[in-house]
Amino acid sequence: MTYDDLTAALAELAQQTVNPAADYTAYIPTAIQNGELRCLRDMTDLLASHGQNTTLSTAPGTSLLSLTGLPAQVVNPIVFQGAPLAYTNPATVERLEIQVGTNWVQCMRTSLDYVNAAWSDTTLARTPAFGASFFAMLDDQNVVLAPPPDLTYPVRVTGTWRPDTLSGTNQTSYLGTVYPDLVLFAAMVEVSAYQGNFSAAGDIPQQSISWTTRYHEALTAARAEERRRKGLPPEPPPQAAMAAPAG
Repeated sequence: MTYDDLTAALAELAQQTVNPAADYTAYIPTAIQNGELRCLRDMTDLLASHGQNTTLSTAPGTSLLSLTGLPAQVVNPIVFQGAPLAYTNPATVERLEIQVGTNWVQCMRTSLDYVNAAWSDTTLARTPAFGASFFAMLDDQNVVLAPPPDLTYPVRVTGTWRPDTLSGTNQTSYLGTVYPDLVLFAAMVEVSAYQGNFSAAGDIPQQSISWTTRYHEALTAARAEERRRKGLPPEPPPQAAMAAPAG
């Protein structure tokens, strides 16, 4: 399902095919964006959005490392299905390594509180070493290294990059192609908000609940299909996942 296909389907369901309201037309890009973002968040652990980047380098005696403007160097061409990125810094950093000589030294993830307590003196630069190098996320775009590296070293970042959502300039996406029903139902939940059907005072108060139910049904099926595609076992039932350990 392309962006134009989704727009047409939403107009049909929202009864906006003839002389659509100007505010409805203006809201549709936001509804589609919000709906697909919900899908991406609910499928983050399964969607193939992993990548690496090796363009960064440390600065001598500097603990701060910026991830801004860091596009993924896609190893597998199906990683993003040819879609552009929503933003160039990784959505999640799963692994950070520093190259010392011919070896890649893995930095262990820790908390910012631990980094600040253990390395309050940022002038104590050290050569990165196995078991003695750490990193913490300062925010979504900056990493704090501890201890600060003593020289300039190449850095390898492994993580997930979020693909951009469907739009007038981005007609296709992985979700729109493989799980069009999921995207449609998620977008219709947003359209229900536009139509004022999110409360008991709405014209059709059950509309948003009905579309949310259909979304969760499609999400369960999509997650099961994606797990089969990746050779993963079925997800445990909710009661099993929440059960207290025996003993």
